[in-house]
Amino acid sequence: MTGIDDRLTRIKTKSVPASLFAHARSYIRLGIFSSQSKQFLVLFLGTDGSGKTTLIRHLKSNPTFECTSMYFAEKEWHLPLMGKIFAYIPTKNLLSKALWLLYCYLLLPLELLKRVFALKKCKKTVVLIDRYPGYVFLGNAILRSIYKIVLPKPNIVFLLKGNAEIISKRKNEANAEQTMKGTEKFRKVAKVLTNDQHIIEIDTTANSLEECVKILLDTICGDPTYQQQFSEPPC
Repeated sequence: MTGIDDRLTRIKTKSVPASLFAHARSYIRLGIFSSQSKQFLVLFLGTDGSGKTTLIRHLKSNPTFECTSMYFAEKEWHLPLMGKIFAYIPTKNLLSKALWLLYCYLLLPLELLKRVFALKKCKKTVVLIDRYPGYVFLGNAILRSIYKIVLPKPNIVFLLKGNAEIISKRKNEANAEQTMKGTEKFRKVAKVLTNDQHIIEIDTTANSLEECVKILLDTICGDPTYQQQFSEPPC
């Protein structure tokens, strides 16, 4: 929680009483994140085609432990009209610019909060998170603060990478140069989220699917925090 406290402290202004930030921090500790203490959160980051969805699907079918997954990308909306709003934003006019600010600072946080609270009802021990929106953690300090409050801090971050030529051909949505830049972007996001700790990079082009799954299982089951949460670890 230290990172969140620091961010909230930095964005204090004269117009916002210090007590408000104190109450906000208390709410965060007791509200959003308290339910996460019984769950081990595993975040997968990487460009399209790096293997996030495939590896999550194989982990969910593996009998080693019970787990669920949650998709945090800007698709599969939980709130009404979010899809239409997101589709309208790229249009080049003044309204779309205003809507973009509203989207980033209010609508998207509310959408993601709805997904976070859905996890509170989940009884599974391990939660596999399919990406976070990367750009929100690389923006200004206030924007980073909002999303570090809204989104739970993962116990482990897996950064999926590999040969840019191979990855770019898996989905044909980006060229090799764009894939390399995307990987570097998500590496920066991982460092922001974890303070440069608990980041495991996996080359999904140099390793087979079975090897990647083994790395994932060994890392999760060998994590001290994960082991401490079970009297008899299922791994």
